[in-house]
Amino acid sequence: MKVLIHLSHLPTTVSLTVFALFTLVFFSLPVKSDTKTKAKLINKVDQFMVVDCLLPSQVRRLGTMTYAAARKAIKTSTQDCEIRGGEYVAFDRASFASTLKVWLPLAEQGDVIAQTYIGETYEKGLGVKPDYAMAADWYFKAAEQGFSRAAINLGNLFEQGLGLEKDPEMALFWYQQASSVKGLSSPLAAYLKSKNKTNQAKAKQDKKAGKTKILIIEPELEQRGLKIVNKATPESDNDILIIGQVQSTAVITQVLINNKSAKIIGGSMFRGFVAAKASHVEIIAVDDHQQKTSISFPLNQEAEIINTDDYQMLGLPFEQKNSEGVYHALIIGNNHYQSLPALESATKDANAIADILKKHYGFSTTVLIDVDRYTILSALNDLAQDFAADSHLLIYYAGHGQLESINKRGYWLPVDAELSSPANWLSNIMVTDMLNIIPAKQLLVIADSCYSGMMSRSALGVIEDTLSREKKKRLLKSLSGAKSRIAFTSGGVAPVLDSINGEHSVFANELIQALEQNRGALTGYELFQAIVPHVKKSVSNVGFEQIPEYAPLKFAGHEAGDFVFYKLK
Repeated sequence: MKVLIHLSHLPTTVSLTVFALFTLVFFSLPVKSDTKTKAKLINKVDQFMVVDCLLPSQVRRLGTMTYAAARKAIKTSTQDCEIRGGEYVAFDRASFASTLKVWLPLAEQGDVIAQTYIGETYEKGLGVKPDYAMAADWYFKAAEQGFSRAAINLGNLFEQGLGLEKDPEMALFWYQQASSVKGLSSPLAAYLKSKNKTNQAKAKQDKKAGKTKILIIEPELEQRGLKIVNKATPESDNDILIIGQVQSTAVITQVLINNKSAKIIGGSMFRGFVAAKASHVEIIAVDDHQQKTSISFPLNQEAEIINTDDYQMLGLPFEQKNSEGVYHALIIGNNHYQSLPALESATKDANAIADILKKHYGFSTTVLIDVDRYTILSALNDLAQDFAADSHLLIYYAGHGQLESINKRGYWLPVDAELSSPANWLSNIMVTDMLNIIPAKQLLVIADSCYSGMMSRSALGVIEDTLSREKKKRLLKSLSGAKSRIAFTSGGVAPVLDSINGEHSVFANELIQALEQNRGALTGYELFQAIVPHVKKSVSNVGFEQIPEYAPLKFAGHEAGDFVFYKLK
């Protein structure tokens, strides 16, 4: 996730010093504001916000009798609701009560969409405490009628143990009920089969050795977030400062940096120096049981080049001269920020991904480089207005991101974002609301940034390797025809690296290679499985941890299936 590095990783004195310097730099700068211009821009942005819209009654005639039909409720943009003469509460004033007012009458009449929206309203809370039990009740009403979206939401509550007793078997049942594609397996099924075996192996491993992890704070690594630089006095002009932390269940008695003892601070932090001419750094932590944990990384911060032979067998060979249906990609790359530090590779990543999708996969593309909040929202709104229901849409975002600490909500940061004010931040919830009303059959968000509020990937359908070639082809076509809303992110709720070698981010580099070497038809989940070990290995070489994630977007309308890439011959 492209977020600020957490200051909690630093000693208290360093944290306070960095924060003070950061505050001085950012808040001492002169700020020019044009209130009227900002007000106009806010009004323009408001027209794109998704609201619960109650359309006016239609006047109908039955013989000589004239009557007003029941009012219809829809989710749509503020602008569209106004054009159609609808009634709505502004998105920033919407509440639990205002949402129920729109959808409850229809839900009580048995409308499955309204019942699911009511369930999601109870699950979200919308200004009140979430009521997961009530959410489950409404999901059950719709799921029993065969509505896939409700079944997936219900399965997620069973899997997480929210409002219901935690029950993976029931979760799997509802995920399978939701799938309109027969012949698929679920990652949850494999999990249930191997759970005991994994737990036993893990217990033996933990008993044999304490859990120890080494984190590197200095030298700094390029991240898609703000950088924190530690200042210290080297032992000589040719020395390089190394600062890190050992996280362990055992007591750390010694830390060696290139075979020299480092100073241990507060029991977990360590500090030392290496000669600038050294080609690499090796750190060894020794605990009170004489168990050793080590990591190493090159001083030039260039990760080991991973053998990409694994990608050469990726995908199912598939004779394809034209893309299956309409494929479009909205590509966003932000490097140059007005108030935040510039990034190195976001725009390069965006352009490279757009080029591959256009040349090798038959996508039409819209590329937005260094764009503000209004431009991103306007582009998403255009997709909601103009996109065909049988089309396939991919949205790629590369740029800064932020995690709001109170509500644990993720944000994309457009180039006009300011750290001191979230006014121009773009929340993941807002993006999801807009994706919910885009009529595309298949939608995949690839974010080299944090994306919060995702469901478990257990709801995905997975094609088993043991199936015959012909059956795999039939399932691929079924998957690409089923409605899906999925997010593929470069990491979880943690920082991710911008770049190591200066060309592309670690995540984008692997994504580009995998898409280039795909042999034919490739599901998004298979793409995810292929690049995860490569990303993990690349970042571990520089003492970092980053694990991509792949899951249905919560509250965006995922029902079944997966995004399928068809490489053109």
